[in-house]
This record gives sequence, C-alpha cells and structure tokens, in this order.
Amino acid sequence: MVHGALPRAKLSSAVGTLLLVVCLGFGCFGIGISLAAPVAPVAVAADPIEGYIFIANSTGREVLTYDTWLDSFVEMELPFPADVSGIVLSADRTKLFATTTGAEGSLYVIDRYKGGFLATVPVGHYPSAPVASSIAPEVFVCNQFANQVTVVNVESNSVVAEISTRYQPFCMALTPDSTKLVVGHLIPDMPANGAATFPYVSMFDAATRALLHEFALPDGSSGVRGICVSPDGQYAYVTHLLGRYRLPTTHIERGWIWTNAITILDLLGNTVVNTVLLDEVDLGAGNPWPVACTQDGAYLCVATAGSEELIVIDRMGMHDLLAISEPESVPYDLGFLTGLRQYVSLPGKGARSMVVFDRMAFIPEYFSDAVDVVPSIGESVGEAYSVALSEYAFIDPYQFNSFDLPASNAVLFGTGIQLENGGANLGFWNNTNSWPQWTFDVPKDGIYSFYLSASAQGTAGGTFEVLVDGETCAYPDGVVQTTGSWNDYHDYLVAEGAVLTQGTHVVEVRPLAIDNTFLMNLQKLSVVYSEDDLERVGEIIFNDATVCYQQWLSCASCHPDARADGLNWDLGNDGLGGSPRNVKSMLHAHYTPPTTYTAVRPHAYSSVRSGFKFIEFVVVPETYSIATDAYLKSLEPLPSPYLENGGLSVAALRGETLFSAKCAGCHGGEYFTSSAGTGLMWDVGTGGAMDVPSLLESWRTAPYFNHGGAATMREVVEYFVQGSLTEQEIDDLTEYVLSLGSMEDESSEYAAWQWVANAASILPDDADLDGDGVPQIVEYFHGTDPYETNAVPVQRLVNNSGHLRWRYPPRASEGVEAILQCSTNLFHWVDLQTLPYTLDQEFVIPIEDDGRQNFYRVIFR
Repeated sequence: MVHGALPRAKLSSAVGTLLLVVCLGFGCFGIGISLAAPVAPVAVAADPIEGYIFIANSTGREVLTYDTWLDSFVEMELPFPADVSGIVLSADRTKLFATTTGAEGSLYVIDRYKGGFLATVPVGHYPSAPVASSIAPEVFVCNQFANQVTVVNVESNSVVAEISTRYQPFCMALTPDSTKLVVGHLIPDMPANGAATFPYVSMFDAATRALLHEFALPDGSSGVRGICVSPDGQYAYVTHLLGRYRLPTTHIERGWIWTNAITILDLLGNTVVNTVLLDEVDLGAGNPWPVACTQDGAYLCVATAGSEELIVIDRMGMHDLLAISEPESVPYDLGFLTGLRQYVSLPGKGARSMVVFDRMAFIPEYFSDAVDVVPSIGESVGEAYSVALSEYAFIDPYQFNSFDLPASNAVLFGTGIQLENGGANLGFWNNTNSWPQWTFDVPKDGIYSFYLSASAQGTAGGTFEVLVDGETCAYPDGVVQTTGSWNDYHDYLVAEGAVLTQGTHVVEVRPLAIDNTFLMNLQKLSVVYSEDDLERVGEIIFNDATVCYQQWLSCASCHPDARADGLNWDLGNDGLGGSPRNVKSMLHAHYTPPTTYTAVRPHAYSSVRSGFKFIEFVVVPETYSIATDAYLKSLEPLPSPYLENGGLSVAALRGETLFSAKCAGCHGGEYFTSSAGTGLMWDVGTGGAMDVPSLLESWRTAPYFNHGGAATMREVVEYFVQGSLTEQEIDDLTEYVLSLGSMEDESSEYAAWQWVANAASILPDDADLDGDGVPQIVEYFHGTDPYETNAVPVQRLVNNSGHLRWRYPPRASEGVEAILQCSTNLFHWVDLQTLPYTLDQEFVIPIEDDGRQNFYRVIFR
C-alpha cells in the first residue's frame, strides 16, 4: 500500500563556473517540470523530536520534508543545481546540510524552517555522506574518489581541514559525543594476490583529525556500504559483503561465492569483536547497505539493497551470544542469528539510507521513488508500507511491455531447419526455403524493435529479412554476424520502427542467401517496446539480488556501481584452479572487447548472459539481458579527482608527453586501450597474453594487472618503464594516467594556454590576473592578454526591450556549451536555456515581466 500524497513537482537547475557577469532585467522564463523522470531518493535525515524526515532526491535535485505524524509533505521549495548525494540535520535542529555531486561538489547550508539556502561551500570532488558534530559547528563530508574527508565550519562556512584517508571512503558515523569519526572504505586498497585482501575502517579524533585506529575487516570483504554507532558509543556496526574468493565459483548455495555481513567494532577497546552473517542457510540477504540502531539500543536494523528486506536484530541478544561462542566459527555460521533476527519484506527497491526513531524505520528506495516505512520495531515488527515520492513509485519496473519469442514457440516452414539441444535453439538451417514464424500478442499500442539472439561459426555474410505482418523491416541490412562458435550467442538489433497495435501479430525471419554451411543458430527473438526505459530497468536488474538464485548476490556485488570490487576470483571460464583474475570495471565494456583478460568472453554481450547463468545461477528472460546491456552501454566515466580546475595539472601535462612516447602504442584511442580483437592481446609478463584494459577511471579501479598485484598506479608505471625514467618523470606519467576520466579532452588548447599564460601554474577559470573584471577563461575566448587590462570591453549579455541578446566570443570552440541562467537573489541560479554553439548567430531571447527583479548570466560548461 502507498501512503501520502505526491509532492509538488520541483524546478531543477544547473550551474557551472561563472564566466560572464550579466546585466539586470525584469521577467523570467516560466518553466514547469513534470514528474516524467525518476527522482531517485538517496539519503534521509530525521528530526525525531518533531517527527519530520528530510529526503534527498538525487536526480530529482531536491529535498522534501515529510511529516511522519501527519503523513503528509510540507510545502518547501528546495531545488538544487546538481544531483543531491547526502543530507544531515544540525544538532540544534535549525539547519540542514546537503551535499551535491560533481567534480566541484558543494555543501549547502539550509534554513530548516524557512527553507532558504543560507550558504554554499565548495567541498571538492563528488562529496557525499555528511555527518554533523553535536559539540562543534562542523560537518564532515566524504570525498570518495579523492580519498579524503572534508571538514566544514558551518559558522564561517569555510573548509577548515581535509583529512587524508585510505582508498574510497564511502560511509561515516560520529560517536554520540562527536569525539570520534568512524569511516568505512568501500573496497580493499591492497594487492589482490597477497595473503589476504580486505578494506579497513578508520577511526579519527574528530577535533584533532588524528588517526586513532584502523580496523581490518575479514579477508574477502568488500562493498562496505553502511556504518552506525551504538547509542552508548561503544560499538560500531559495519555492513559489507564477505567473499569466498579463494574458492572457484562452481555453485552458489550456502554462500559459496558471497555472504552478506555486519562486522562489530569495539571503539573503546580498538578491537574487532566479530563478523556476523545476515543470511540464512538457504536464502541470502543480498547487498546490505544502511544500518541503524533504535534510540534505546535494543535493536539493530539493516536494510538490504539487493534482497529488499529490513533485518531487525536483537542487539543485546547478539552480543550475549557472541560472548559465549567460538570466535573463529561465527563468520561462517549462517544460523548464528537464528531466533535473534526478523526479516521484513520491503515493497521498494534500492535501499540507500535509513533513519530509525520512535521504533519506526524510514528507508529511501533509490529505484522505487518511495520511502519505505517499517512500523513497530520490536519483538513483532509491523508490515512495511511505502510513501510515494513520484509517479514512478506506482510502477513495477519489471512489468514492462517487452518480451521474448523463444525458438521452441516458432512454427517451422520448409525443410532443414529444426529444433536442437532440447528445443533451446533452431539449427541445421541450410537452405533459403525454410524459415521460422511466431504469432504473438502485443500488450500495448506503440513502436517496437526486434532483437535476434543468434550464433554463427566461421565465415559470416549470409543475409535474411525480418517480416512483421508481412512487411519487411530488417536492420541493418539483415547480415548474419559471426560470434565465434555455434554455442556463443550474440544479441543484435534486426528490426526497428514497427508500429504495432494491441493485439495479435506475426513475425518471420526469412533467409535470402546462405554463404556458410548453415545460416545461423537462433535461440529467440526479443520484442522490445520503445517506451520501456531499458537503461533504468537494466540498472535495477544489475543491483537486484532477488534475480539471483536464493538471492545471495547481484551483479553489483562484484561490480559495485558497475566498477570493480578489488578482489581476484576464479570464475572457471578459463579453467578451474588456474590463476584467479582481478575484477574488471564494466565501464565501456561493450565497446572494448573482449571482456575477460584471456578473451574467453569475446564481448560484453556474452559476459552479461554468462554472468546470469554461471554467477547468479539463473536463466532470465532475454529482455533482462538486453536491458542490462542498455544500462552498461549508458555508463559514462566521471572526471578524475586529479584534474585541476577541470584540466590537466602541470605534472599531468608533462606526463602526457611521456605517455604518448611510451604507453599510447597499447593504450590508444578514445578508450585508452588496444583495438578490439583477441589478436591484439599482449604478454607483459603477468601470466601470458592478456587483454589490454582501458585506463579510463583507473583512479577508482585499483588494484591493477590481471592478477591484481599492483596496489597503486605508480607501481604499474615503475614496472613498465624499468628504470628508464627519473623519479619526477614517473610521478608525472602516473599523474597523467590517473587524470583520465571523462571523455572530454583534458589536455585542451585552453589547458595549454593556462599553463603558458600563468607561468607554468594553472589558476582557476575565474581568476582575474589584471583586475579588469574579466575572468581568464573569457580572456582566452576573446584572445586578449590576461596580464593587460582589455582595451575592448568583453561582449556582455544585453537586455534590449524585453529581449536578451548574446553572441559566442570568437575563440569559443564546439566543445563549449553556453547556458543562460536566471536568479532573483544572485545566489541561487536556475538554468533557462542551452545556447547551441555557433559563431555566426546572435541569440535573441524574449523575457517576460513577472513583477520581480531578475538577474541573468551566461556560463560555459
């Protein structure tokens, strides 16, 4: 059931570096936004005294206030300029602190009662997980990829410290007295081929920032997602996965591959108490994420993002049992919590955060656009229900209008073609006078595409046509594609743009020419509805442990955020008992085949389907695989934390020259890898010929090499240069490789211009070296000297009789995007319009008088 009315739609906006000071005007575009896109709730904060929760919607770029006592939303406009990543309430309950993502993320200080923004503090690269001190005016923020925690004084609204941490700090908690800060690190930061592989939990003195202790999680741990501290401040509870990575992945029962756990830390004694499994013997608790204690400390609550449950644990009963148990056996005992835990099914998908008060749990569900509420936490927990945040909360993501037509359902015409392998596929297709035909029902009017799941060994080139209701609509050209073997099936688009009405239709695959012994083997046709959001569905499937047999794991268990878990695994796809391989990122996997180091999987299409079959041990509809493909193909790299002001640092610019001379031969092209094909694998002394991995986002994919033996990129560089470079050159080359992220050209002409103009140092884009009021990036666009006051004034946005007029400066390039923005207070800016790049056009933009004084500016991105 769903409680609560939908909140009003909020206006989203976006900002970038301010490049032009704009003139004043009256009137602003009236822009409305519908609930056509998911809002993706990612974090929640609570005021237990007044009964409010504050929900941070990531892609919705807003914070909603919900009155849990009145079961209603409070009307408060809090739109943000970027995706929101975290939220926390001040100890005095008067302010909210929210983080927004991006290469230059911010902490927003919000008047909790009036809803206005009080300040914005830049806090660095992709900030998240803020926590607020109760004894000092300070907020601590994780910078996951910069490997640091940023400390903000929220009285002066300034950064007062940056605490260096281990690899990828992801979650944090303060002790109740705010004297200690406990930080969980997402994945291991050590070689994966050593005696043990695990991440740490770090504890800092919150006042002095000094490292007090590091707690080692068990061997095989990864995916550290949640942390909380007991009300008495003695214990911290950390959610994570526990991988049996030393075993070949031959089956999945009883947690053979992954188990799901909490580790208990004694913060007073600086010891690891033990690790307790959340799973049952025959059913996993896939992907635990947020964890919280009830206010009285009686119960510990863990929400799972994969198996969609809230696990309520008798906390003191668990500690009592730990005190009398053999410590060595507990991390392997799937029945340890029997009688001490309750499982509550959650209606939503994608738990990312949780608050617990008044014996109720509130859990934002990232994929369901809802907050799940679990009442009556105690000896008998109540049934969970959902509070909707958008219209997506009412939609079952798996009830989409795409479906499969398996080979066994086809009617066969002619001779030769027949079912084989127990009806799994059509084969022996050796003449053009035979074909399959399917009759199917379309559930909804719309435009449909058809994907063919087929294999072909040897020379391809045979052709075919796809007829829907007798009309040919083959694409592209109906040419059979070689997949490597008759057993290696590949999905590809064969027909699109078919306008079908609800009801019964017929589709046929008719051969035109056969250039091989057989045309192809055919497993199925998949019928895909154009309005199904396959990328979103694919992301849900990727993170959903209920897809897996006994829900032990999801794709995201080994590939957190579709990247890598830092462990080595023996998957058996290139022989059991051989050398385990380090997990690869899935970024651009579909565009950089093969997808395994030894090329056993020739492409990501094969890897996706093999993953379901041999890692999750399930057979899924082909539409699930197609949706997963769509999600993975949509992934884009993030900008590197090693960039300075959006461009390469001075050291990285030097390293780029070295890279071109020493590395680009193997790591070339837009993906910084070799061209596709097993013939371009290389033996670099790490165990035979291996696929060349992409270097994009290498700053978040340690350890390195197929055996995971290098913990840092500098170790990789040292291995390859073999003493041919100086220490400074090694540093420079390492800096360049670690700067590779988004597909933008970080070594652009502007970056080089900055380097020269600023005497081999790079200053911010808005630096004004000659004091003429013109930022240096605008000086660059106009070709003027940043050290001399400009004789010609910079072209500005002009308000002329109810119209704004503007042109691109002459040196602007196609890689630049101009955004027109509006503000009523010169603090919060709203995107109005993107101005497409052109040097010849003057933009004339009408504005309306809405009775308010508005300010306008143009920024570049």
